[in-house]
Amino acid sequence: MSYWLLCHFWSKSILINQNKKTISLDKIRVNAIAHNQEIQSKLTIENREWVRKNEEWEITANN
Repeated sequence: MSYWLLCHFWSKSILINQNKKTISLDKIRVNAIAHNQEIQSKLTIENREWVRKNEEWEITANN
């Protein structure tokens, strides 16, 4: 009986720990996705700025 209880609680604690690991991995994944999107949006803004400046230079050079 006590052996069964010990095994039962031990297996439950393993499941809980695995669940915590999964949650923390999900948090890491979400943070990584958010960070990646932030970098992509910064690059897009910088790229737009670069294109705009390039167009200005082309207009200046053509005139």
